[in-house]
Amino acid sequence: MFGWSKPKPAKVARDYIDAVNARDADRVDALLADDCRFVDSRGEWLEGRANVVEATRNFFELERNFRWHDMKFAMHNGDVLMRGRATADDARLAQDTLWQARVSDGKITHWQSFGAGDPVALVRILLPQEAQVLA
Repeated sequence: MFGWSKPKPAKVARDYIDAVNARDADRVDALLADDCRFVDSRGEWLEGRANVVEATRNFFELERNFRWHDMKFAMHNGDVLMRGRATADDARLAQDTLWQARVSDGKITHWQSFGAGDPVALVRILLPQEAQVLA
């Protein structure tokens, strides 16, 4: 009867950023598709919601002051493109960066960061047993 629409992709990406900034792994979990992929700035990745949530919890323990700021959003071919600034205790994570998100049915299916300089092997640090490494 009523056609409730799914949240727009940019809103889902904003909600994800808010959840990470709030260090709320349960909210992160609720925003991820079961088959999501998280890709770090080196192009290495994790697959699956459970792995991404576990890595997120590990990240919160490892980096207590990480936050995203001054985020700008644009849409391109259905992807959410973001530009902003990250602050963190670890200087390698505190930089201006680009991100890309893909959203389907109100859930993030793909999240990728594009860091500058010498990117951190974040996936291997957070969940080494599940990391998919470029050959």
